[in-house]
This record gives sequence, structure tokens and C-alpha cells, in this order.
Amino acid sequence: MNFDIFDEEYYLQQNPGISAAITQGLVTSGLDHFQRYGLTEGRTKVSRYYDETTYLENNPGVANILQTNIFASGLEHFINYGYEEGRNNTSPDYDETFYLNKYNDVASQVETGTYVSGFSHFIQVGSIENLQTTSFVDSFYLGQNSGVAEAVNNGVFPTSQAHYREYGQFEQRSARFTGTPGSDVILGYGEGEKDIYGVDVTPRPSFLSLPGPDFNNDGVVTPEEASRQFGQSQEFTSSPVVTYSDGSNEFDTLVGSAGQDHFFLGGTSVNGRGFFTGSTTFYQGEGVALIQNFDPSDGDTIKLIIGSSDFDIAEGELGATILVENDTIAIVEGYDSSQLTPIEQDFLFYREVTFV
Repeated sequence: MNFDIFDEEYYLQQNPGISAAITQGLVTSGLDHFQRYGLTEGRTKVSRYYDETTYLENNPGVANILQTNIFASGLEHFINYGYEEGRNNTSPDYDETFYLNKYNDVASQVETGTYVSGFSHFIQVGSIENLQTTSFVDSFYLGQNSGVAEAVNNGVFPTSQAHYREYGQFEQRSARFTGTPGSDVILGYGEGEKDIYGVDVTPRPSFLSLPGPDFNNDGVVTPEEASRQFGQSQEFTSSPVVTYSDGSNEFDTLVGSAGQDHFFLGGTSVNGRGFFTGSTTFYQGEGVALIQNFDPSDGDTIKLIIGSSDFDIAEGELGATILVENDTIAIVEGYDSSQLTPIEQDFLFYREVTFV
């Protein structure tokens, strides 16, 4: 039996009466209670990343075994066998393929047998380090919704994505989806505004929201102060990112949905202080992004970041093709070149082209 999946804090949040039993000395901990009583009682809310329904749906053989009363729950099967068998489909908020593609070092450790699966690494290490488990960016959503952060911390929702999936996507709340260094299908779902990246990036704030260059030390960085740093008024319209992959060997599919989708084909880079360090055009080389469900009537945009390079729009077999220096960067499925309107804006260090 393996209890790595067990989360003491979460179990006590979901079973508040157990805290009283601990205080009274009836059990020594939540884990002690679960091992002595909870497991055979069929209690399954032991982790933010275990969902009984999901496990049984993904493992129909286990669901059939439950009919024989050999196990009290799918969780009991997982603890006895599923974990060591490398079963990782326990939650809609964890994607094994995404996790291993994003963290190559973890994939190597799984190959060498250090961990039985990426999920094993995540529940032991990755969850503590707040590693990303799906294309949905938790940190962005929590930063936009402090009330959701509080609800997640209190165990009302297991994850921020659970809130978005059940409520936020229908309340037009903003979300951000990012990819891995491998080839991904990134679905930006929800009715609100969404940023969709196929590459592996971590968004960071620009210097205008960081402490410096705050010359008068009033706690606010104004455009005027920023101008003193760069010699002219300068404001970044594209979200600065730390780029871990540039798409040069990636074949990503970026899928939009209802609501306003922003498909990113490049990004500006900032250092630890938030100052501009460069710009990157994604998918230069062998890579390409296939953009699906692009709908300007919903406010959708495609954002291309380039330096002094030239861009072009041409006809392709699948749709309009966006090229930079004759290199195909992206294909907009179902559109011809005449339907894409480029809006160019020059900045001090780069040029942004927004297709609408």
C-alpha cells in the first residue's frame, strides 16, 4: 500500500470532525484516521489531485471490481495497486503527457525508475514546487481572482482550475493557457478573455508594475519615470514572458473557443527586475502553429512579435499562412489572406503585429 497521494491538510479540511478526534487523542493525525477508518469507510477526498469519479471513468475495470465489494472505493484500489502500476489519470487537473513534456528532467527520472510516473513525482515533489500540471496557468487565474485563491486555500475547491471549469469559464473570467517544449494541442476554453500560447513560457510583469525605476521612491512607476530609463515613452502592450521554448521544432495546435482569444506568436522578454531584455518570434525554423476557431467577431487576435524582420500573409492549403522572412510561422485554418487585417505598432526595441 502506498499513501503518497494523501494530503493531511486537505483531508482535514474535507473532514472537519476529525480535527476534534485528534484533539481528544482518539487518533494521532488525519493519516492515522484514514488508515484506521477512512479508507474502509470509502472516504476519497484525500488529495487535491484525486477525484473518485475521474479515476473510475478512466479505469472501467476498477469500476467493475467495485461491484464485487473487494474494494470500498477506487481510491482503495489506487493505494493498493494503481499507484505502483503508474496509473496517473486520477484528476482532470493533472495531465501526464503535458507534465512530462514540460519537465524533461522528470521524464528522465521516470525512464530510469526513480519515479513510477510523472504523477508520482508531482505528488511528492512537484506539488510542493507548484509545478504546472496542465496548460491552464493557475498562477495567472489566482492572481486575477483573490476570492478564488482564498476558496482554494480553504479547500472549497481543490484547485483554481476546478473553479474555472465549474464556474469561472461561464462567468467570463480571464484565463491563460501555455504549452510545453514539445508539440501540443492547447485548447483555450471558456467564454471570457483568454491568452493562448503553444510554447513553454512563464508570464512576468513588465517594469511598469515592478519597484523600479521608481526614481522618486513613491512606490509607483509612472510612464514618465519609465521614459527616463529608456529615453522615450515606452509601454509594453504584449505580456512579457520568460521563454523556455521558442517553437522552432514544435508543431502546436492552438484552439480557440467562445469569447475573446489572443493567440501569441511571439513575446517580449524581461529580466528578474522586469526590464526589457529582448523579443522572440515563435516558430521560426521547422516549427509551426496551426490556429483553429479564430473569430475576429468575438474580438480574437493573433499577436506576432518581430524585430526588424519582414512579415507576409500568403494563401495555404489549410488557410492563411503567416510568414516571417519567408518562414511559415502559423497557419490560420479556414481563413484566406484577405480576411486577416494586420495592425502594426512600433516600439523602442521591437514591432508588434496584431491580426484581427
